[in-house]
Parts: sequence; structure tokens; C-alpha cells
Amino acid sequence: MEKMYMDEVWLRRQYLGCEKSAPQIAKEIDANPTVIYKWLRKHNIPVRSNADGIYLSKRNKIEITPYLKSLLEGELLGDGGLQLRKSGRSALYQHTTKHREYLEWLSGEFASQGLEQSGKLTQNQLAVTRKDGIETKYSVWQYASLSYPELAKMKALWYPEGKKIVPKNIVLNPIVARQWYIGDGSLTHLNRDNSNPYIVLATCAFSEHSINTLIEQLSNLGFQATHQKVGNIIYIRTSSVKDFLDYMGPSPVSCYDYKFDYSGRLRTKPRR
Repeated sequence: MEKMYMDEVWLRRQYLGCEKSAPQIAKEIDANPTVIYKWLRKHNIPVRSNADGIYLSKRNKIEITPYLKSLLEGELLGDGGLQLRKSGRSALYQHTTKHREYLEWLSGEFASQGLEQSGKLTQNQLAVTRKDGIETKYSVWQYASLSYPELAKMKALWYPEGKKIVPKNIVLNPIVARQWYIGDGSLTHLNRDNSNPYIVLATCAFSEHSINTLIEQLSNLGFQATHQKVGNIIYIRTSSVKDFLDYMGPSPVSCYDYKFDYSGRLRTKPRR
């Protein structure tokens, strides 16, 4: 075992591919760290700086499971965001909503997949000034995760030039669609008998190209969706509303039940 470090391919894979430190490699094969450093140089494998070594030893690591990927992608289509750390090597997930219940549920789902919350949920006051000049204040809850290198990779994919886009390779599934709809969707009943509701997905901040990507995904799933350029939104026609709600399944939290109420009994609830 102690001779394994003499194999350049093996040592390169352990040091660069698996991002292990020289002392860690030495401990695993019962060798001296100085010997590992010697063979790293002999194989012309770049030795990390002390700062890089400290970063790798202290960083958080996570596996982006299919379920976690779906949760994150659905939230990023809606109200979620990623913030890159100063080092540029890791990023954290952030979310703001007026419903504490939802953040508690989301934090639990993330934690079940290894994505841990940083600190506690915090409550803040926001002020919004309407067109008529009247200022309205309301409370919001904020969530932040720990920082992970894997989220930095996702950040680069979703914010290639600093502005959020919809990646070309995104694939809608019930979880992605549900989280997106919870964040940016609304169900509207126009008639007194609550018939013929329609759905609007607020894609205001996305480019036309990103919106077309989403419409293509919705169409592939059999839903009739169009881009309404006035407001830059996606409109799901009444003929597809029930199918779309059935596809996503029920709301995971009671505070958003009204968004999934096809009958219209909860139509008095706020849309967002």
C-alpha cells in the first residue's frame, strides 16, 4: 500500500480528483506526509497553497441528489436565489417569503438532503411605495443555508453574467413545477361559479429566451401555455389548469393551499 503514491495516475486522482490533502493521503496508506509531497513534485502535480489547503479542510460538502436538485431548481425559477461568497469558491441559498411555515418546511426538506440552514430564520420589515405614493409595510421571513462549493457551480449555471436565466438543460418535473408555482404562480377565478380558472406564472424578470425555454417544457408535458408579452408572464389556459394542478399534487404546506384550490373555495386568500 505504501508504494501506491509512486503511481502518478493514482496520486493525481487522490490529490486533484478527490481533493484530498497530502497528510490525508499519507494517513490512509500509512505513509509519511513528506513522502507524499516528494512524489507530488516528482510527478509534477501542482501542490496547493496553505490557503487552498485550509479552505479544502474546512469547507462544507454536499451531494446534489435528484430530489435536492429539483427543489433548488424549482425555487430558483421562483423566489429563491444563490449568493456567491467572496472567495468565489462556494455559494449559499437564500429565500424570502412572508410565510414562516413555508420556510420551516423548506429548511426541513433541504436538511433531509444534507443542505443545512445557517443560523435561525430571521424576520424583517419591508416597505413598498405604491404608484399613488402610499407606503405599505409588511413583514417577511428570511432563510439562508450554509455555503457549499456545489452551489457555486449551480450559481455559475443560473447566473452566467450576473443575471438569473433559465438553463437550457432544465427539465420540469412535478417537484420543480410545484416549487416554481408556489413562488411565482397564481390561480385566478373570474366567474362567480368559480369555473374556468386560469394560471399566471410571473416570469417578469426572465428574458424572452428563458421564457420560451419554460413554455417549451410545459408544452412537452401537454399543458397549453403562452407567453403574454404584456407583463412578460406565462399564461396557462383554463383547459390545462386542472391537469397542471393534478400534475404537481397538493401543496406541501397549508399556507399555500389556496394556490391549489381548483374549486375556488379559498379564492379570498391573497395570491402571493
